[in-house]
Amino acid sequence: MVTDLYPAGEEPIEGIHSASLAADIARFAQPHQEILAIGDLSSAKAAALSRFRDGDLLLCLGAGSITRLANDLTRTIRGNRR
Repeated sequence: MVTDLYPAGEEPIEGIHSASLAADIARFAQPHQEILAIGDLSSAKAAALSRFRDGDLLLCLGAGSITRLANDLTRTIRGNRR
């Protein structure tokens, strides 16, 4: 899943956005791998919770607010296991 992209102090690069990045990643993915341009962080959380199962790995990469997604997912998953 690729969330919305935001510049971190630099000018945005024309034509580079979550949909174009997801499409580029998909070119190298295995046939069984689903690559999604997912939108905002709350959409990413909902999509992750509906798709991921025990034993899956979710890697959150980026700067800034993506950390909030990782922390929120961890709290939600841990809370559901109790």
